[in-house]
Amino acid sequence: NGTAWSAPVAVDTVGNVGRTCSLTVVNGQPAISYEDFSAGTLKYIRATDANGAAWGTPVVVDATQGWQTSLAVVNGRPAIGYARPSGGIWFVRANDANGTAWGTPVMAGDYGSDISLQIVNDTPAMTFIANARLQYARAADANGAAWNSPALLDAEAGGGGTSLIVLPTGVPAISYYGQYSFSEPEGTLRFVREPPQDSFDVNWIALEP
Repeated sequence: NGTAWSAPVAVDTVGNVGRTCSLTVVNGQPAISYEDFSAGTLKYIRATDANGAAWGTPVVVDATQGWQTSLAVVNGRPAIGYARPSGGIWFVRANDANGTAWGTPVMAGDYGSDISLQIVNDTPAMTFIANARLQYARAADANGAAWNSPALLDAEAGGGGTSLIVLPTGVPAISYYGQYSFSEPEGTLRFVREPPQDSFDVNWIALEP
């Protein structure tokens, strides 16, 4: 129930590390993707036990830096959606179930931030904010080796902070922060979902609060 908590565990302490982190369970044990700001790299680390009492050695996933990370398990292996400061929304998947080695990153969008990675209908998908607009990109295959062009869902997203889930009805849904639109000049929490259907479509419904 979360009524009491154990003492925090230092997972990586070398340099300025841990920004824009994302936590999930990978092959039965907690794992984290995060930015190493000092080294300018994207890193991944997995616990050595199911409770996260001890942790393994960090793995450099992308040496060209990655931030705004979102970690998920894609087709049995850990995968990370992230942004590079130099540009692009990127996706990378491990070569094994524990994430000890990683594949080559694939670009899923030209630019953006506030990334959320999820599995939608057995295929990886990401939401992100690009040029103050909410966008949704879905891979063309179950491993994320190639990606379809992003769909524009909200031209007034502004602030960002996207969170993607799959509803019990099986359709993707996103919560996000809309900022400085004509209808809501002070900013607001928004929710959008795809209508129930048999296949992917870019036709989405925005629900008023």
